[in-house]
Amino acid sequence: MAMLTDCDDVVTVLGLTPALYRQLLCVHEAGHVIAADGLGVPVLGARLTLNDPEDKRLGYVELGPQPLADGSRLALLGRLIVRAAGAQAAYLWLERRGTTADLAALRQDPDLFGADDDCTEAAEACAAQPEYGLTPQAGVVPAAQLLLARWPAVLRVAYWLGRRERLDGQQLRALLTDADRAAWPGASRAVVGS
Repeated sequence: MAMLTDCDDVVTVLGLTPALYRQLLCVHEAGHVIAADGLGVPVLGARLTLNDPEDKRLGYVELGPQPLADGSRLALLGRLIVRAAGAQAAYLWLERRGTTADLAALRQDPDLFGADDDCTEAAEACAAQPEYGLTPQAGVVPAAQLLLARWPAVLRVAYWLGRRERLDGQQLRALLTDADRAAWPGASRAVVGS
């Protein structure tokens, strides 16, 4: 499959209207928010930058002080989960919408939904700590499990990000209820696969 080169290609291949593509980008960023929150990483804000000529990204999430930066294998895996969660949220959203696109083929394209930065940063993190033998794909399954457990929260954050284009940490905390967090009670247990 040819690599997708820009937003128009993604919209065409997925059969999305520009409005639905925008929703997809919000879901992608919401995936990062929910994964970070589920792993105890403070989320300071989220922003959709699709129409910002000053910003080459389509959106981003700003994280606070990192409990995932201590250099341990568990911390690296947590960072991989947060990175993988954006694309995983997008794939889950597309699957639940009943898209007719070949999602398995699209998963091979790191540019999909702006996930190229996520893939690059995950690969760099693994290369910097080769002693753990982790690949960027190590975060994919736990990210999908976390997102499925907290899917209503993903959709809630995506909805409000789409409406406002920018959410600060306080607004995000208000959107994430105790019931959402109860759906993913043992982040470290899930991360290590026990």
